[in-house]
Amino acid sequence: MSAPPLVPRSTRRADLCSGEHARRVAARLFETGHEDISIVRTSNPLQPLRVLRSADVLDRSAEIVVVTS
Repeated sequence: MSAPPLVPRSTRRADLCSGEHARRVAARLFETGHEDISIVRTSNPLQPLRVLRSADVLDRSAEIVVVTS
């Protein structure tokens, strides 16, 4: 039997923590800031994906990078 999740997940939290939402946020930041943006997977169940400027990504593994066209 698997252990219950440590964090109760609401439907809203699931939407906000989705990869689709992270991509929308990254695209919006890229469009307004004209910088490279990365989506980074974290080990935090409350924030499994984090959107950062690519320059701020140190040794984390970038999952998606939005770049200039």
